[in-house]
Amino acid sequence: MAVRLLSYLGLFYQDLIQTRQLAPNGLLPPVLPMVLYNGRVRWAAPTEIAGLMEDGPIALGVYRPQLRYLLIDESAYADADLAAQRNLAAALFRLERSRGPTQVQEVLVALGDWLRAPEQRDLRQAFLIWLKQAFLKARLPGIELPELHDLEEMQAMLAERVVEWTEQWKQEGLQQGLQQGLQQGLQQGLQQGL
Repeated sequence: MAVRLLSYLGLFYQDLIQTRQLAPNGLLPPVLPMVLYNGRVRWAAPTEIAGLMEDGPIALGVYRPQLRYLLIDESAYADADLAAQRNLAAALFRLERSRGPTQVQEVLVALGDWLRAPEQRDLRQAFLIWLKQAFLKARLPGIELPELHDLEEMQAMLAERVVEWTEQWKQEGLQQGLQQGLQQGLQQGLQQGL
């Protein structure tokens, strides 16, 4: 990741130079490289590029690339600590770690309260788009979501549909289990008959 971020930073700076988006003094802006990690296993990779390089002659040390990135590892935060924070990043982490519709509903209620002000409209829309296109699509594969315009509609739709979807999944699982059981029984019967 450190090597990738070094490349991204270089490309970003090249683009700023090409598009002439430099500071008035002609310098490049400072950048905070950041990694938001949401895997189940704790992050173990080095957070600076030096951790990936072999030591060379001391005289070459000043020419070594330097880059350190800020790591935000979601698994490092306890659920209770996240729930106690009135923080959009904590809400995002809670949504990604949620194990069921009740937890999702709790976070959506909190987000609706926090983002109620008119000046938060763009942020509400960004969360809604992320919920529909990333979060729910991954958790509800094959489910067609209705047209939704705000977080309150998302909350209401989930409250209505979760029971329906759960029942549908139970039926699909039952059907799949029956089919597998019939196939296994048929195979065993054929093998015993031979």
